[in-house]
Amino acid sequence: MRAIAVALFLGSGLWSGPAGAITAIEAALAADAALTAAAGRLDDAATPVARAEALGAAALAAEAGLAAMREGLRRATTREAALEAALATEGRARLRRIAALRAAATAPAAAWGARDAPLAAARTAALWRVGADAAAAREAALARRLDGARRRRTRQAAARAALRDALTTLQAARAELSAGGPGASPLPRIVTAEAALAEFVDAAGGAPPGRLPQPRPPAPGTLASPLDGGRPASRFGAPDTLGQPTPGLRLAAPAPATARAPTTASVRFAGPLAGFGTVAILELGPGRLLTLAGLDALAVEAGETVREGAVIGHIGVTVSGAAEFPVEAPRPEGAGSVTILYAETREGGRPVDPRGWFQFQGKAGSP
Repeated sequence: MRAIAVALFLGSGLWSGPAGAITAIEAALAADAALTAAAGRLDDAATPVARAEALGAAALAAEAGLAAMREGLRRATTREAALEAALATEGRARLRRIAALRAAATAPAAAWGARDAPLAAARTAALWRVGADAAAAREAALARRLDGARRRRTRQAAARAALRDALTTLQAARAELSAGGPGASPLPRIVTAEAALAEFVDAAGGAPPGRLPQPRPPAPGTLASPLDGGRPASRFGAPDTLGQPTPGLRLAAPAPATARAPTTASVRFAGPLAGFGTVAILELGPGRLLTLAGLDALAVEAGETVREGAVIGHIGVTVSGAAEFPVEAPRPEGAGSVTILYAETREGGRPVDPRGWFQFQGKAGSP
């Protein structure tokens, strides 16, 4: 399986997602193998050009490894949320059973008569113990699985941070070498990157078996609008003021409004972007990016993995101090109460119509 993953990786350069028909772990293994190959090339490099090429190959492998890690963390986050939901459901069911058994405990005397009341009470107590013990066992098992999932995700997140630091050093060494400098020795960082990928794979490999939901890929009509109450106020591909086709949609909603993650996502960028204001770029899956532009306040940072429904930012608000306390922005007297968010969706680097991903209410052009 590893050999197949390596072949796919080397053939495509960067892991592109479901179309490659390989998992995040297989992609991480492929990146690890590519890093090992790059280290070998670096050892054999006799010229600055060959050394720079080997560093480029190592950086490319590290980037592919990071992409695989982001997908793995999205899946881990979804698995964790599913276990939390299952544990909460089991807890509610246990409380309902306790209430029913308590109610039954008061009924035997009237139903069975005074003579049979002790026997009925004993039976009720026995049922109570059996039901309570079974419920406690189920809850304990779910709690153990949840604790294990959290520990694995924490290990995976630490491995991703280590690989990201190693990639930064590799890129700096390559830039220095390209500029005519000696270039710092990158081999220790390649070793660090390989160790990070190995730790990530090891952490994921401990996942318990079981049918748990995977992150939902964007599909027609399955995802909620990324803007609460938002609906299209423009058409995909409509010409802008310069006559160029617009690669996204303007979403309108009553102000103030909240932007949310439509599914489990990796925050690739969060901050100001020239010409777009405050922007958040979310990776919903390999090769699938969602850009939300025109936010007034951000609630996330780059590098985070967020759950479905997590607050990404706010529109139509002003922020005094921390972004955790946005307040509605004052509007001139008579001003409208509609706010606009720009949403752009891309698959494999190409813009696609957001209406193919989201379930919008209302029609384009009718804010």
